[in-house]
Amino acid sequence: MADGALLDTRMEIDGPSWKTYLFPILGVGFAGGLGFFLMQKDWVLASLAGILFLVVCALQPFFISGRNMTGFIVFAESLALALPFVRQPSLLLLIGWLCTFAILWSGSNQARQIRNNQLKITFAPVERAVTMQALSALALFISVMYVSTIDFRNPDTFKSPLNAFLDPAVPLVQKLAFKNFSLDMTVGQLVQGIAEEKIEQLGQDWNQLAPAARNALIEQGVIGLQAQAAGFGIKLTSGDRIRDVLYNYTHSFITRIPDRYQSWIPFVVILIAFFVLKSFAFLAHWIVAFFSYLAYEIMMALGFAQVALESRSREIIVLK
Repeated sequence: MADGALLDTRMEIDGPSWKTYLFPILGVGFAGGLGFFLMQKDWVLASLAGILFLVVCALQPFFISGRNMTGFIVFAESLALALPFVRQPSLLLLIGWLCTFAILWSGSNQARQIRNNQLKITFAPVERAVTMQALSALALFISVMYVSTIDFRNPDTFKSPLNAFLDPAVPLVQKLAFKNFSLDMTVGQLVQGIAEEKIEQLGQDWNQLAPAARNALIEQGVIGLQAQAAGFGIKLTSGDRIRDVLYNYTHSFITRIPDRYQSWIPFVVILIAFFVLKSFAFLAHWIVAFFSYLAYEIMMALGFAQVALESRSREIIVLK
């Protein structure tokens, strides 16, 4: 037998103190705020609460070492996240909450194991492990929560969740395609706006064109858009609002699905919403990584915790 000494750089945690309870309190508070603002459809405050919650999640593996404590914190956070939605209980909501809890716990344990196996603390691998899993959990939770409120055969309950899904995409369309885009504009207004931008790109002034020329361009654009929409089975006129066109088409498409497949619709919509939300994960991760590392460095500089060298001996088998 032989004894080997390993240097294991760990965060020194001296036992229960107000610092130990700081992360559960912040995590539960921000998770509850995120759930509340999602329920209220306040996207700005929900985004802020979500980023703060993810920052706390990223920091927890560095300061909370116990497996049981980690499990309790994740359970409390996931419960606080789901509480604002309990007024609309359903089996789908319960399944969504359990999956969210399982993914959050998996991410936290994975990050904790990475930290425990490090001889020298490296922030990025630990943070990435927990943040990416937490982003997946939140994407799934949001998808399930909103789909659980939809009756796909009832237009009165279907329209509001669809608008909640479409509205956050407007800024992206404005940035990538048409800067003045709005779901409340008519088809004619959309075509005119796109035509104005194209004319300006050619160095001309839209207002300087003859009224007949402007009307001809708009009419030609509407006809072209109608032809493209017809290929998808969409009928539209110049006076139709974009929001109504999308709603009517989506609702018509869903109601045409045979009854034997209707029960699968929520799960398909959840998958679509999940992958759409996940497509923004890389951007959210950059934000969380920056602020969590900044918070980590500030906390260490202020003496919230300290890095210590832990020496430990263990038995090993040596072949002779």
